[in-house]
Amino acid sequence: MTEKSIPLDLLGLKAEDHLVGFRISEGKVIIQFSTSSEPVVAATVQPKRKLGDWGRKWAGCLRLEPGETRESLRAEAMKQRFGE
Repeated sequence: MTEKSIPLDLLGLKAEDHLVGFRISEGKVIIQFSTSSEPVVAATVQPKRKLGDWGRKWAGCLRLEPGETRESLRAEAMKQRFGE
């Protein structure tokens, strides 16, 4: 691996500039930088989700048998956990 050092003033950059990226095209290195006071953070693309996905992740999914209710299941769980 070989490294080359180029002074910032030859590139037209200042010490407070932030490197965003670079690419090589047609035998040239194209440097992308930001002159803002805060560094640019690359955005990651997240797949779109539905509200139901969030609900299933945090709450789980439960199918009730005929005649069962949420309250009857809770009462049974409390009975098993703490006794009568």
